[in-house]
Amino acid sequence: SLCLFAPRAQFSIFSCGFCGPFVRRQRRIVTASRSTKDRGRHGFISFLQHDALADHRQSVMKILMLAPQPFFEPRGTPFSVLGRLKALSVLGHQVELLTYHLGRDVAIPNVIIHRTPCIKFIKAVKVGPGLTKLFLDILLFAKAIHLLTKNRYDLLHTHEEAAFFGVVLAKLFGIKHLYEMHSSLPQQLSNFRFTRFRPVIRVFEWLESGAIN
Repeated sequence: SLCLFAPRAQFSIFSCGFCGPFVRRQRRIVTASRSTKDRGRHGFISFLQHDALADHRQSVMKILMLAPQPFFEPRGTPFSVLGRLKALSVLGHQVELLTYHLGRDVAIPNVIIHRTPCIKFIKAVKVGPGLTKLFLDILLFAKAIHLLTKNRYDLLHTHEEAAFFGVVLAKLFGIKHLYEMHSSLPQQLSNFRFTRFRPVIRVFEWLESGAIN
C-alpha cells in the first residue's frame, strides 16, 4: 500500500504518472524528426499528436475509490474527495466512487458513483467515529467486494478507515492500493470522545500501522 497524507502529494502521484510518457515522447520526437525530414510540416505535427495520444491512452487508469462518508455533503473529507475526483477526471482517468447512501450526486466527467444499500432509518452520519459508521462500513466493504469481483481496476484508492479493509482487498484481488490519510484514526477515537479504552485504541493503531506500512 502507498499512503499519502499531504493533499499536494495526492495530486503529484497522478501528475508524475504522466512524466514517464512525457519523457518517452521527447525521445520519440527526436527520433521522429530524423525519419520525417522529407515530410511536410503538417504531417509531422499530425505524427506527434498521434504519438502523444497513444501515450496518454496507455497511462489512463480505471480506479475504484472508497469513501466512507456521506457524499456529497459540504464538510471536511467530502470536499477533499470531490477535489480528487475532479483532478482525476481532468487527467482522463476513469473513476468509480463507492460511498454511503447519503449525500447528493455530483456530475463529474469520467466518474460513476456507486452507493451502499439505502437504510431508511439512517438519515445522517455525524462527523467522527461512531457505531453508525461502523455499520455502514460493513455494507461498504461488501459492496466493494461485489465491484471488484465484477470489474477489473488498475488502482484501489481508499479514504480514512476504508484503508483497513482496502489492504485486505488489494491483496485478495492483486490490485495496487493508494491510502489517503486525512487524519490519525486512533487519535480521533479520543478527540471525539468515542472511547478511551486502551485495548480498542491499540487495535486501531495496529490497523493504521498495517495500512501505512
